[in-house]
Amino acid sequence: MEIQKLRVEAGLTQIQLGEMIKVPQSSIARWENGGTNITVETLEKIGRAVNKELKIEFL
Repeated sequence: MEIQKLRVEAGLTQIQLGEMIKVPQSSIARWENGGTNITVETLEKIGRAVNKELKIEFL
């Protein structure tokens, strides 16, 4: 699921999500626009912030 969709569904702004996971708003914007790669650790933090579980599957 896209980061922006998760954030919006949780009712958070980029600034609010950034504060929750301790990254600048500019990082959130880059991730949402596909400008940079994101670590699994950061995905886990985002998941916790928006009350979602990160599940990785190898198919």
